[in-house]
Amino acid sequence: MFLSEETINEIRAKASISDIIGHYIPVLKKGRNYVAKCPFHDDHDPSLSISEDKQIYKCFVCGEGGNVFTFVERYKQVSFIEAVKEVADIIGYPLDIKIEQKPKPVLKYQRLYDLLAEVIRFSSYLLSAKGGYNALAYLEGRGLSKELIEYFDIGYNPSRNVMHAYLSKLGYSTSEMLDCNIIRRGINGDYDDVFFGRILFPIHDSEGHPIAFSGRIIEGDGSKYVNTSETKIYKKGNVLYNLHRAKEAIKRARRVIVCEGVMDVIAFKRAQIDFVVASLGTALTKEQIALLKDLNVHVTFVYDGDKAGQNATMKALELCLDQGLEASSIINESGLDPDEIITKGKEKNLRDLLGNEVGIIEFAFDYYERIYPLRSYDNRLKYDQKIASLISKLKSEEDRLNLLHDLNAKTNLRFHDELIKPVSNNSQIVYNRKEVALLGVEKAQAYIVLWMLKSRRAFELYREELGYLLEAPFNELALMIQEAYRRGQPLALADILDHLDQKWRDIFTKLAMDDDLNGYSDEKLRDYMTTIKRFILQERVSELKKLIKDNANINDEALVKYSKELTDILKKLGGSKL
Repeated sequence: MFLSEETINEIRAKASISDIIGHYIPVLKKGRNYVAKCPFHDDHDPSLSISEDKQIYKCFVCGEGGNVFTFVERYKQVSFIEAVKEVADIIGYPLDIKIEQKPKPVLKYQRLYDLLAEVIRFSSYLLSAKGGYNALAYLEGRGLSKELIEYFDIGYNPSRNVMHAYLSKLGYSTSEMLDCNIIRRGINGDYDDVFFGRILFPIHDSEGHPIAFSGRIIEGDGSKYVNTSETKIYKKGNVLYNLHRAKEAIKRARRVIVCEGVMDVIAFKRAQIDFVVASLGTALTKEQIALLKDLNVHVTFVYDGDKAGQNATMKALELCLDQGLEASSIINESGLDPDEIITKGKEKNLRDLLGNEVGIIEFAFDYYERIYPLRSYDNRLKYDQKIASLISKLKSEEDRLNLLHDLNAKTNLRFHDELIKPVSNNSQIVYNRKEVALLGVEKAQAYIVLWMLKSRRAFELYREELGYLLEAPFNELALMIQEAYRRGQPLALADILDHLDQKWRDIFTKLAMDDDLNGYSDEKLRDYMTTIKRFILQERVSELKKLIKDNANINDEALVKYSKELTDILKKLGGSKL
């Protein structure tokens, strides 16, 4: 499906960004602009700023920003074309396109998913029937309302073979029920329901297909919880409980809370916290880490405060560090798990816990000090080596430097200089000076592009005195601006955001809200171009120094040439202007 750039720009120009956003969420006028509670994170104050003049929005808490199409894409979780069509429909623009609906694939295990869906439906009915009185009373006694019971599809299996008989009448075979671990062969050769006498908490995969159950006993002997054994469709280590329900809340909050069990997730829901999943035990797996990584959000662990929970937290945090996930852990000193906190009527305490979190290394400082008390030299050495190995995996040199100072203060051992210098290709993070320096020129390049959008004079000056930028996205935008001026149809910021990925879109929308952009002058533009020129020369200095240092591989003539070039560049860098 193709839409011309002219059509897209026309729809964008006719759409008021405050009206479009206001179509989905409440917006408030504030001066010349508008504000709203940001729908992309757990926002309690209006932190979303909407500029009518620039036709963009920006949240200065979570960083989300863009134009009308970006907002609809993110809010509705649709494609760009679908977002354009939706905006066109809102403003009454005649856009005759059909969005093709992809046919649902035929799933290999659809029959088993359907069987488990019937178990959920029937067990929900049985919970509210006469035989489910004790189970329902138990749930209500734990503070679960009717709405919560329905939300989590909680049910009850009152007797030994009620589910087997029911599913048989629906045409499901014994082998299919065995494949789902809904029934099992008894001692006398008959088949019994696996979860009889238990409250059923259904478990779904990330796509929402029912795959298993956790069953809690309410009276009599037996394990407190019985879980579905591994089957064709259920591998415990591949699943995060509640992920299919929590996805949208996780995207809005840009974070996910990981706790241990089903009741902990329900406890957070009771406290109006939706972005929560459970690992169904304390041993987080690599497959579960992969699911968390796909979410691309901050991960916060809320495991129990006992020894097993703390051990599991440390292992989970290290897995996150190895996989490059931003992660932290809640410090819970109450001695209660989330379910116990909420059951005691402490909803506020549970919400307050979320503000009591520490990062991976901070958690490790306390955790490993309990394992290696720092009274002896041997323990300090082991402690130092363990913490330093974790610090070495951090991406930020500044973080590594600060945390190594903290480590040194605790152990009084040597300072790990090797972790803040360029290192060879091994398990440590390579400190790339070019990458770090580039952070200082991103703003310069972005301002140059933004000023070229606002002023043809800025574009002409850029073309005469610089002519290129360091990053491909910026160069592509400069060429777009050049072509727009050639056609006599200048672009606006909202016009170019669709051509940027999330990183650059965030940078541009943030800078576009900066008052400094309104005060253009040739001098300011030249300052930013000088920043880029100096960066290029500094990179060349590093290259020349390396060439001269490795002079065994070059002849005398080249050595003289490189030395002269280095001297000339250093003189330029030492001057007041380039």
